[in-house]
Amino acid sequence: MKTLRKGEFCPLHKSYFCCGRAKPTKKQKAKGLTVQPGVRRIDDEFHPRGYRERCSVAELRRRKHKLMAAAELTCFYCGGDLRQSDYREIALCHKEPKGMGGARHDDHFDNLVLAHASCNLENGSRRPGKVA
Repeated sequence: MKTLRKGEFCPLHKSYFCCGRAKPTKKQKAKGLTVQPGVRRIDDEFHPRGYRERCSVAELRRRKHKLMAAAELTCFYCGGDLRQSDYREIALCHKEPKGMGGARHDDHFDNLVLAHASCNLENGSRRPGKVA
């Protein structure tokens, strides 16, 4: 078994601070070096909630399943019925596009909606309601 060095990323635990290595310092936490599974909360004084959420791919998939189970399943952009669509044709979209905020994007439930993949692709990084 290979022993990981201090600054080496552990692919098994997705962390720099596992397997008996030192705990992260406040400075390392502030830089975002602590890779946490699921949701990472980022303090943002300019956001109305006071924080933003960054989710892993697996967590975004779980949130898509929750939205599909709870929602009325209509496309956010065209208003079409998503029940007749294949699972792969339904995309998890952001109301406030990730491209508009760059590093400030938010994966919170309030910012996530379901849409046809083609509608989402057509909309791109524009805000909703500007589909040509």
